[in-house]
Amino acid sequence: MPTPSTLFKNKEFALATLYSRGNQCLVESASSGGGNFGLRDAAYFCVQTGSSDVADITPGQATNVMLVPDDRVPLGCRCYVTRLDVGIQGSISWSCTSPSGVPYMSLVDSLGFPIAYLPFNAMRGASDYTFPDSAASAPLLLGESSNACAYGAPIATFTYNSSTGVITASAAIFTASAMIGVPVTILDGTGKGQSAIVTANTTTTLTLNLPFTNTVADHSSTAKDTILAVWYQPLAAYTDTTHVTLSNAAGTPFTANVLDNGYNLLGVYGASSGSVRSIIANTTAGACTLNAALNTAMNTSTTLVHVSNENNLFGAMDMGIGEKWAASSLNKGLQIAVNLQSGTSPLGSAARVFVEGFFAV
Repeated sequence: MPTPSTLFKNKEFALATLYSRGNQCLVESASSGGGNFGLRDAAYFCVQTGSSDVADITPGQATNVMLVPDDRVPLGCRCYVTRLDVGIQGSISWSCTSPSGVPYMSLVDSLGFPIAYLPFNAMRGASDYTFPDSAASAPLLLGESSNACAYGAPIATFTYNSSTGVITASAAIFTASAMIGVPVTILDGTGKGQSAIVTANTTTTLTLNLPFTNTVADHSSTAKDTILAVWYQPLAAYTDTTHVTLSNAAGTPFTANVLDNGYNLLGVYGASSGSVRSIIANTTAGACTLNAALNTAMNTSTTLVHVSNENNLFGAMDMGIGEKWAASSLNKGLQIAVNLQSGTSPLGSAARVFVEGFFAV
């Protein structure tokens, strides 16, 4: 049977999907439910909200908006997102009243594992975001102290329960019940690239919305290379409007003054949410000096901060687009989820979302 084609300016062009090299894509066949032309099976996808088929995203939506249904994902493949655009289609910023955690909008697979994450703090009127975006972050790290990173070492070790999705840190480094809605990623080692979102916590534990799949993160004799990144973190101490201390488990995990090389302290939730100040010095214990006084004081009970060299994202996180991690699950599509964290009176202009990517193993 001849390859399907079309005419353009009197020239014949064969129809084929996007060429993908370096990723194992399936070949179309009758057994996989496709045709019999031998093309790479649905290697490319492109979806957008704001049509009669797919509505724009609103802060008060009760159900997820389906972008790529499960039955459109080739068997044995997962979605790799190469671009995400989010635009607020009006002047009203997103907000809700009395949330019990960080309210957010997220691009997730149909199981609920996040690929991109935008807290309401980032959903500001007339804002536009494009991912992947260049950024370097300094999250709270859990893992073996010998696993050094660019700005120091993990501040505590951890264990992980694969059946319950509970992470237990070796020290009391979290603010009880204040970490709900915070994204967590396996940054290195076993299960690298998987992300989830905190639904409950104590001073030592984080309970994830879904247990990590495929491979299991743990701090055991067989997985001591595993490092977890907790992207938003509470403060260990608040001294005054120009001096704060990051979580440190009463140790000295940071390299002195490494954060004065372009890093900012961003308030993403709680007291002083929305504030951004440059870090001009830090101690080995994580005590940071800010370039200017905060207009609103932070605290150690409700404030969550994000440390990043990109303050234009206001805490929005790329959790697998730039890295091309296997962040989504096999045989699962894509959705947009909004979580008010039990907040009320949602407010904000609708958001338009554009996603493109490819299917691969």
